[in-house]
Formats: sequence, structure tokens, C-alpha cells
Amino acid sequence: MLEVTGRMADGWIPSSPYVPPEQLLDRHAIIDEAAQEAGRDPHDILCLYNIHGRITDGPTERWLVGDQHHWIDQLRELHQDRRVDAFVFWPDGDDHGRTRLVDARLDEGSSASAHPV
Repeated sequence: MLEVTGRMADGWIPSSPYVPPEQLLDRHAIIDEAAQEAGRDPHDILCLYNIHGRITDGPTERWLVGDQHHWIDQLRELHQDRRVDAFVFWPDGDDHGRTRLVDARLDEGSSASAHPV
């Protein structure tokens, strides 16, 4: 399916439970190869990453469970080092309406926001 994405699609939407961050670049490589074989620029294929976690006021517990600074660092790393263009946030557990706006400056001239819908 990743080869079809490379040959024909405008984007790819993996979910973190099925494609953890450490696998993203390997999956991108498959898409990139198929795109190049089809005469396409691989960087024209966007990656929208479904992530789940919890924004807390307490200490960092694990990947994407921690305070806003932990989230900013994690989102920045995904964007800069793992070629993620945008995020869809799925809150973990019952957040009692406490999900907060995260506005992370990912790189100059670019920002990402995650907020409840």
C-alpha cells in the first residue's frame, strides 16, 4: 500500500500505535522510492500523523504524556527529523475537558496547533 501512496497519493496518514516514530523514516523510504519511480517528487507527499497522548501539569511519564514543553519537543522532533507535516491529536483516557491548546513553534515560519474539536 505504501508503494501505491508513492505512485499516486497526495498524502499519507499513519497512526502512532501502528507506525511508531522509530518506523516513520523506513516507511517514508518505501513511499519515496515508489514516488521517484513514478516520476514524482517524494516531498510533495504530505505526512499527517495521528498521535495520542495526554497533556499534563506533572512530570513526563512517557512519549507524549507530559507537560506542554515535553509535547513541543516531541512534535518538533517528529516534524524536523521524521518528516511529519501535520498532526491529529487523540487524547488518552478521560481528560475531563482538560485538553489544552498546544501551539508549538516547529521551525521558523511554521507552527502547529493541536486542540480538541
